[in-house]
Amino acid sequence: MARSGPRLEMLHSPLWPLLVYLATIVNGKLDGHHVDKHNEFHSINGSYLEEKQRKAYHDHEDLFGAKMYRTLFSVKRREHLNAVKSLMAMDEKKQEKLLLELVFNIIKVMGNAKNIVEKANFKPNDTFPSEEQSSLRDAIGNIVENTAFYSNLVLYFPTILLDRYKKDIDWQLLFAWAYKFTTTSRLHDDAAEKLLDLVGQQLEIIPRRDDFHNPYDRKAIKEELQREALRKMEEALREKQEQKKLDRKKKKKKPSLSRNEL
Repeated sequence: MARSGPRLEMLHSPLWPLLVYLATIVNGKLDGHHVDKHNEFHSINGSYLEEKQRKAYHDHEDLFGAKMYRTLFSVKRREHLNAVKSLMAMDEKKQEKLLLELVFNIIKVMGNAKNIVEKANFKPNDTFPSEEQSSLRDAIGNIVENTAFYSNLVLYFPTILLDRYKKDIDWQLLFAWAYKFTTTSRLHDDAAEKLLDLVGQQLEIIPRRDDFHNPYDRKAIKEELQREALRKMEEALREKQEQKKLDRKKKKKKPSLSRNEL
């Protein structure tokens, strides 16, 4: 009940259409006629599927096997990255409000998906479910996709999301479970593999390496650039002072002319 006020505000907010679009990304369905919702949302013509791939949906017996899911996953990842770009373009106040609402939806969808997976006694290294098990397939997709999506969000917007993550024990446990499920299932692509490695270290689900840094944290990058600029200024100042000392020493060592020489 405590969240009803802000959620009602969102209904009357200009951000509502974008939130609805983002909600469709969070709560996905695995179907052979999947459409790139980013292109649909921005009225861009064309489809991510070639005619040959469309035909494959109808000709292949294993319509919804793991290989086909990976193709759909790659499309979903493009939607995630486009959503991140939209969020980055917002002012901080709108950005924070939408991010928190988005994460609330991710937690809800992921929690429901976890219940379905556990009820089916499905393990992440089991054979990908058949077409008849549509709810289980959708649940697996929601876990894998939202694990990758939240990874993007917390890496790009750590100032807003990281502190809240650390304070929410239930979310920590749920995401750690989803993270392990996703990395074990191997339904993601190579780019997501690198992303998961980064977020695992960022959230300390896996040990941090000595060379770890978040390359998407704009605030940290800005601070690092400022520190580097300050270091260079201090170094230039030291060099200038050292040069002045050398110049003074040279003047002292320079022999003076005697009266006879004058």
